[in-house]
Amino acid sequence: MKKTVKISELINSVNQFNASTQDNMQQAREHLTLFVERLLMDTGNYNGFMYLTESELTNDAMSVGIRPDKAKEQWFDNTDHTRVKLISK
Repeated sequence: MKKTVKISELINSVNQFNASTQDNMQQAREHLTLFVERLLMDTGNYNGFMYLTESELTNDAMSVGIRPDKAKEQWFDNTDHTRVKLISK
């Protein structure tokens, strides 16, 4: 049986994973994000990403992608580059 997955559902799943997993899951977040970014680019649906703030994290997630409450030169101090939200067209 052939099964088609909606891109929006895939993006939602990866975004939820990126916002909720423990800090030690950084490598898994990076691999999933790169995989889905490639799919989005290949299908013409990639529209960038946003770094996650503290208010967007759930469950056991502690590390943030950006600290917008700090001075601009400190936004990325002590952050995790895998805490991102993918955006599609």
